[in-house]
Amino acid sequence: RATSLDLEWFDNNLGVWLHTYYGHDAAYVISPSNRPLYSMIGGVRGNPGDFAHVREVLLPLVLQLRNKMLRSPNARLPSDTLSHGVVDILVLNGHPAIVSVKPHISDSGDIIQKPGTEFDHISVRRLDGSFIDDVRKTYGFDGARFSWRNDLARDESAQRLQTNDGRTVGYFIWRPFAPGRTVLT
Repeated sequence: RATSLDLEWFDNNLGVWLHTYYGHDAAYVISPSNRPLYSMIGGVRGNPGDFAHVREVLLPLVLQLRNKMLRSPNARLPSDTLSHGVVDILVLNGHPAIVSVKPHISDSGDIIQKPGTEFDHISVRRLDGSFIDDVRKTYGFDGARFSWRNDLARDESAQRLQTNDGRTVGYFIWRPFAPGRTVLT
């Protein structure tokens, strides 16, 4: 049975709003059978078919969440966490990204849902886009940049970015504050 989706609600709660408020670069909602229902890319509502371009990379993360929920649906979660979730650093369409997958469940707990029937929300934040600018401004990381290689200049430091299974995706590089050097100069 076909039902129409309130796409404006999706925009305001799961898609465009995430871009506007948090800088997320993409969001997708998929059904329990992996059928895409909604997408947002770059702050604009997309077409559910957009998921086809990222499906191969994102679906393993979705399946990981579903397995986690089926294995321990009643697992105790931290008090500030409403549901299970899975997060990883992946390469998506040639860009390093933090990807989060969460199930759509009742936030009040009043609606009981059979495990395995949840729709999934996937959110993507590219690490080589506005994220770097936000880190520079918010945390004062001078010269912050992403690099695929550990190609440091003499005055830079780096932090390796890796997937949950230990594969290196790239490096977050910046010029650390050196108060001693400043005083000496």
